[in-house]
Amino acid sequence: MKVGILTFQNTGNFGAVLQAYSLCTYLMNKNIDVSIINYHNKKIEEREFTWDDVKFTYFFNPKKIVKIFYIDKLMKQKYQNFQIFLRQGIKYDDKDYCEDNADEMFEDYDAIIVGSDQVWNTTITGHDKTYFLDSDDVIKISYAASIGDVKDIDSHELLECINRFDLVSVREYQAKEFIEKRISKDVSLVSDPTLLLGRDYWKRFVGKESKSNYLLLYFYDVQLEKDALNYAEKNGLDVLVISYGLPKKRYKTVSPTKVEEILSLIANASVVFTSSFHAVVFSCYFHTPFYAQNSRNPARIANLLRQLGIENKKLDESISDMAAFDWKSVDRNMDVLQEQSAKYVERVVGLLNNEGFDKKDRI
Repeated sequence: MKVGILTFQNTGNFGAVLQAYSLCTYLMNKNIDVSIINYHNKKIEEREFTWDDVKFTYFFNPKKIVKIFYIDKLMKQKYQNFQIFLRQGIKYDDKDYCEDNADEMFEDYDAIIVGSDQVWNTTITGHDKTYFLDSDDVIKISYAASIGDVKDIDSHELLECINRFDLVSVREYQAKEFIEKRISKDVSLVSDPTLLLGRDYWKRFVGKESKSNYLLLYFYDVQLEKDALNYAEKNGLDVLVISYGLPKKRYKTVSPTKVEEILSLIANASVVFTSSFHAVVFSCYFHTPFYAQNSRNPARIANLLRQLGIENKKLDESISDMAAFDWKSVDRNMDVLQEQSAKYVERVVGLLNNEGFDKKDRI
């Protein structure tokens, strides 16, 4: 049976690349013939590949054009390296799909798994209904589909599409509760695919861990930057900021262009300040103390922190002693999340290995 994963793959985004890689790797380890579907979402790719337009806009502003060309070089290198990482060791479909020929996916694949990432966040996808698989010609499964605001899918049409999935799972409790009340089947709550592979798997990308005297600031706004600088000053820490803009005088800017480099920066930091969901996940894997800002997608990080028993590690709470992390407890809770998600994948594998399935039965 030919299985495809429909997700956000054509990107230089750290979390998007890792979740796609993780789900495909885990299923391949279960002997599933699975590949990443090379689907092009217009809105996401406009956001990822707008540098040429920006350079033209600022062509007559020397200061800005220098900045744009500097950023352009870094972003292109980062995208290329992330794509190399994603394509190593997993299958990646060379055929291009978009909204105009999305129906061809239902002819080319026997089963499609939608997820992980915010595939059901219609604001991010530009209301691209492809991610809801409006066809009955294939086995349809969602894995840790993330929504954002439940209002994004509060329509009869989209909910009816979800109701026709064979197996449904989401990442946030709010999404599970919302959808389950509106469709006629159970909705499973599972974790991000990066948790399926486990901490030992990811540690091999870091090499020898050695905590250093720096605070890592990643995925931030003005307030998080201010909080991080204040904390670093009080605790005698250097500040490293992951940024792809021009360097600033207040702290050292680092511009990692490889997945392994970002993982190492997280693993070796004394503390991480972030609003990135995946930076929180890997801080937990590498036992790096952190504080998470909840502003970008509150439900994603809040749910994870609650499941791990560390709800107070948010910047909307008072900043307390970093040493208060009980890593043994965090490890146990992460193992529980991994086991729960693995059980759902076993159901997925059982469905995909159903030799009695005939595509003609769904036509």
